[in-house]
Amino acid sequence: MPHREIFLLLFILFIAIRLRWNQAWRARKRVSFHQARELSTTTMFTLVLLATYVSWLASNTLQFADIPTPTAIQYCGSVIAASGLLLLQSVHAHLGKNFSPHLEISEEQTLIQSGPYKFIRHPMYTSGFLYLSGAGTIASNWVVLVLPVIAFSVLVLLRVGDEEKMLAQKFGSNWEEYRRKTGRFFFRLNRS
Repeated sequence: MPHREIFLLLFILFIAIRLRWNQAWRARKRVSFHQARELSTTTMFTLVLLATYVSWLASNTLQFADIPTPTAIQYCGSVIAASGLLLLQSVHAHLGKNFSPHLEISEEQTLIQSGPYKFIRHPMYTSGFLYLSGAGTIASNWVVLVLPVIAFSVLVLLRVGDEEKMLAQKFGSNWEEYRRKTGRFFFRLNRS
């Protein structure tokens, strides 16, 4: 299967996963934090992602940024992106109604420590970086690789510290114990 079709298939799967789980998010009342910043960073990321991906898929406007890449490397990118999507689906399945695309918490919120959360505190961000870097590798285009990763990095960097403070306030010593045993974005080798 040529790389453009693989890229499109994985992009459609990404959208399908996000749309499916957004329904659970809408069903709960939540307390929001940094609403203006959250709205601007999530909007920025979404627009950058859509603009670069659709431009690359639908036209030759980004052809100037193509990088000659061996087919084997593009297939490795497919595996990385698909791994990110599998992780994203697992994250959503374990989060269930606790999911929110914004920095929010509900009264019924629980501290998830199963599935990928058993090892990583923020596996959704890990899945995002895997998917975006894999998709950029499939495209063999530095704009498709770099711009979405930068936009996502800005969102994560502005959010993750506040997210951890919010969870620490909600779950207290349970959060602290969980935090000590897990890595932020990657597996922690020493889990004591």
